[in-house]
Amino acid sequence: GRACFVCESDDQDPALSATDPHVCGYCSPSVPLDTAHPQLIIAHIGSHILHDPAIDRSMEPCGLCGRASPLCQIFLKKSSSGSGALTIDMKASRCPNLTKRFSIGAATKSIDSSPCSNAPLKCPTCSKKDPAVWRYNMKEHLTRHHPEVSLPKHGHLWKLSASEIAGMKGVWRKRKERKTRKHKSTLT
Repeated sequence: GRACFVCESDDQDPALSATDPHVCGYCSPSVPLDTAHPQLIIAHIGSHILHDPAIDRSMEPCGLCGRASPLCQIFLKKSSSGSGALTIDMKASRCPNLTKRFSIGAATKSIDSSPCSNAPLKCPTCSKKDPAVWRYNMKEHLTRHHPEVSLPKHGHLWKLSASEIAGMKGVWRKRKERKTRKHKSTLT
């Protein structure tokens, strides 16, 4: 005979129940996530992390899909450019929405047109071999896993500017709007 395994979960995590990994499991009706634009996905999921009461922040939700941190893990490595910058280790990382590498440096900057600064960061206390921690989860991570660490000393790792808070509230309010492409009309 052959063995057959079924994996069931008592967890009611909407991010796990989505039949298509490239749609937001928290939005109803479902909102498609464009994997060609990771920063837009991060902003959408980030708005849930910051504003959705259905998100359990103690589970350190993934910034790309919202699933709990043990299910999705992002690993960082030094860039091959020699700049010392960190980049995503695509071979070691796992998340259904991690289909394209994105700039961590750009992701950590909040600007008016892209207010979300949620990005995978190295925890200052974890081993270098451990997965990254998403910025919006860093305070929770330090509190749960490193209670001996002085939180005020590391506040720069998670504190958001007033403009980012306002911008992400806007992302939250508009999360279900469908983007439509504007087509150029030709004059005849």
